[in-house]
Amino acid sequence: MTNNPSSMFGDLEDKEFWTSKVDAAATVDDCTDVVIFEEACPKCAGTGNWRPGYSCFKCKGTGKLVFKTSAKARVSGRKSAAKSAVKKADDMATKWTAWCGDHKAVGEWLTAGVLNNNSFAMSLAQGGFKYGHLTSGQEAAVYKAIARDEDGAAGFEKWCESQDGVLEWLQSNAKAGNEFAASLLSAGIRYGSLTTGQLDAVLNNIAKDIDGANDESDLDISGLKGYFAVPDGDTRLKLCIRHKGKQSYLHGWIFVDDGAAYGSRQTYGKQAPEAGSTYTGKVQDALREIMKDPLAAQVAYGKLTGSCGHCGKILEDPKSIAAGIGPVCAAKYG
Repeated sequence: MTNNPSSMFGDLEDKEFWTSKVDAAATVDDCTDVVIFEEACPKCAGTGNWRPGYSCFKCKGTGKLVFKTSAKARVSGRKSAAKSAVKKADDMATKWTAWCGDHKAVGEWLTAGVLNNNSFAMSLAQGGFKYGHLTSGQEAAVYKAIARDEDGAAGFEKWCESQDGVLEWLQSNAKAGNEFAASLLSAGIRYGSLTTGQLDAVLNNIAKDIDGANDESDLDISGLKGYFAVPDGDTRLKLCIRHKGKQSYLHGWIFVDDGAAYGSRQTYGKQAPEAGSTYTGKVQDALREIMKDPLAAQVAYGKLTGSCGHCGKILEDPKSIAAGIGPVCAAKYG
């Protein structure tokens, strides 16, 4: 290696070297085959003004946007990206399913946690669907939770031995989709017991469910949805008929309750999603009356509570209050 400064920095005095570099830069700047696409700004419709006296932020007041590709090419690119994203999501879901099959205990714990609205389990499951697996740390955390739940379940079962019917009510109602029962069961397993208030709530629900809870009927209530009261009937009895949506693991099931807030809600019965299924539960006489004229039953509910029986919103317009239902919802009955 030479230490001669003139040889190390000789290019600084080479005019041909610098001329070639400057000419190359000029060639780029003078290029005439670069195509740009100008389009009217969609925010200001090409006016350059967001409103009189105010420039549009998107186009900086020019009224146009400049792109290196055409609108058609950009749309095509977005569609291609969307297809790639869908394919990647499908691939990750397949890998995640396979991973859960290879780690059965973890998969079962996560599934149960998601069904019981366990935020930790739900976040892990979301990550699993995104990446196709759990990290070693996440997997270790799940096994730790499994061990904790096993100890808690054993302790909770022992605690329930002195609470006649509590464990059976929690398990059966949680399986049937009762969110209140599922949350209490999860809490009991985690802490080994229920609080005094939680126990009282369960015992009250057991007492309510004793009479007629499993009575079968020939009623098909799949055509009813919303809030109802029996026209000219008992003003204390108000029913809410809920259809579980596509995002629920109980999609297709129909539940009948008293419309109270979560935690104090009384469930009267349910109907399975299978074809030919009928309603099983209490308040069958009330449901028969409601089915004779569903609109009249929703109007009756609206007049009793001041809330629309179809959508549940509070009625504010005087005409709607007097009618017991809003004009939009009433029109849906034709």
